[in-house]
Formats: sequence, C-alpha cells, structure tokens
Amino acid sequence: MAVRSLFMIAICCVIWGCASNEDVENNKGSKKLVHGEQSSHEQSKSMVSLLKDNKLSDYTNLTIGAAFDSYKFLEKKEWKESRSQNGKFYIDFTGWAGSLPKGIDSLKSGVSARGVNVKFVVNPGGEYYVTMISKLEARTDGKLNVVPFEDKKRILDAIYLNKEIVF
Repeated sequence: MAVRSLFMIAICCVIWGCASNEDVENNKGSKKLVHGEQSSHEQSKSMVSLLKDNKLSDYTNLTIGAAFDSYKFLEKKEWKESRSQNGKFYIDFTGWAGSLPKGIDSLKSGVSARGVNVKFVVNPGGEYYVTMISKLEARTDGKLNVVPFEDKKRILDAIYLNKEIVF
C-alpha cells in the first residue's frame, strides 16, 4: 500500500512539474493585452476585476475601480458581468443612494430608493467603454423604473470628482 501511495505521489509531481514548465513556456511569448501581460493568474481573474484595474480615456487620474468603489454618495454598490454569444462582455455597476433627497416627498410619489446603473462593454479585442448610464428608481409597489441619462459625462464627472449626482 505504501509503495502504491508513493508511486501516485511521484506521478502527481511529474504531472505538476510538466504543467508548470508548460505555463512558463506559454507565457514567454505572450502578447501584451489591454489588461496587461497574459498569465495563468490573470486568466482566472473576472472581467469585472480586469475592467476595474483600467482607466477610462477621459478620466486618467483614477482607475475605474478606484473611482466607482470610493464614490461616497452611493452606499450599496454591486458589480455584475455577463457575456454575449458574440464574445462581448457587459459589466454593470449598480449603486444605490443611502437616503432620498431632502425637501422632496418621494415616498408620497411612490419612490422608495434612487440609484444609478453604469453599463460597460468590453469587446473581444479588449477595448472597453461606457455604453449607457441610467437612473434607477425603486418604487414602493416593488417595480423598478430605469431611465437613461442623456448626459453620461455629467454622471461620470460626478463619480470621478466624488460629487453628488443630482437626479
């Protein structure tokens, strides 16, 4: 029994050693991608993580992750990704404001919470951009109203400058 166990351990070490050498060989000639050097570690990263590590072309002072995750006017923040059949990734950032604006009787109008959704597209070649930004209104009847903002730049400016979005 001990010989059999020792044999299995030796086989596993040989297989593991070959796989490690193969990974090293594959990475020697890897291409520089939008998300950095290709490696087995980065291949396992989610598309959300890769996007958050990059910067938007008009906002080079902060990474996408730093700007959105540190935006102080949204309390509940969530990132989701999905992949289409054509190879594009869609990444949604959704954030909800902590309280409704003062001076507006929103509950009487049926609004229980407000938030924002930013939809990013990542093309198969690695190019990425913001495709749509929407205002979210959770209603007291359980429905969700989604209304696209016409001025995406105004919302992105507010997020990157850490200023309150005026709904």
